[in-house]
Amino acid sequence: SLIRGGGRYNEAIKDGGIILSSAGVATIIIGALSGGWFGGFGLRVPPLAALQVFDPMVQVTTFLLIALIIGLTHVNIGVVINVVDRLKTGQVWKAISGNLWFLFIQPGLFFFLTGHKPLGYIFIVISLLLLFAGHKAMSMFQVTGFMGDILSYARLMALGLCTTGIAMTVNVLAGMLSVGGAIGTIFAVIIFLFGHLFNFVINAMGAFVHGLRLHYVEFFTKFYQSGGTEFKPLEMRFDIVDIK
Repeated sequence: SLIRGGGRYNEAIKDGGIILSSAGVATIIIGALSGGWFGGFGLRVPPLAALQVFDPMVQVTTFLLIALIIGLTHVNIGVVINVVDRLKTGQVWKAISGNLWFLFIQPGLFFFLTGHKPLGYIFIVISLLLLFAGHKAMSMFQVTGFMGDILSYARLMALGLCTTGIAMTVNVLAGMLSVGGAIGTIFAVIIFLFGHLFNFVINAMGAFVHGLRLHYVEFFTKFYQSGGTEFKPLEMRFDIVDIK
């Protein structure tokens, strides 16, 4: 409705509609693969249960690994955008001495840990040379900064666990009331509907806020350069002074 409604007249609304629609489709698919529809309530339907690939409440380590892989991929995309943008604008040295080292350290560590140590050493040495050439005394802060950025994506796992946990709690409460006769069943239905509605709204807001945070802090900082005039709310500047 955002795309076909207000999106026909406003490009920002159209873009927002595309983003929200894509996020909704992705949520439905991931919910099916993780058995997370209504806190596992959908697993009572055999066709839906067959779609479950892993249980995030049991395979927490796998869930964390998936979140970190998403973070690593996202950060890498930002670094690649930075390098390509620098090269297109003729800033070859900035492209080389910026964050290019991060793209070399990853295959270096991979080859080193998988037994191909000579090849791993080559990539690691190149990465360190680029790192110290571009950042000098701030090199260690670059390393810890990238590590922190990737670890920050662990919040995706935390959000998923919280969503599932709240939904499962709602199901348990509704199930306890459902055995209390007609009155209990009515209250069970009310708790089930409003509980899951509350869970959906509060976690949709959380996912939106944390998603923005990951983009603005971890992703955009890899390539985006702000411009304009710095906002100074406590400064008064007069272009014309009338002296009497």
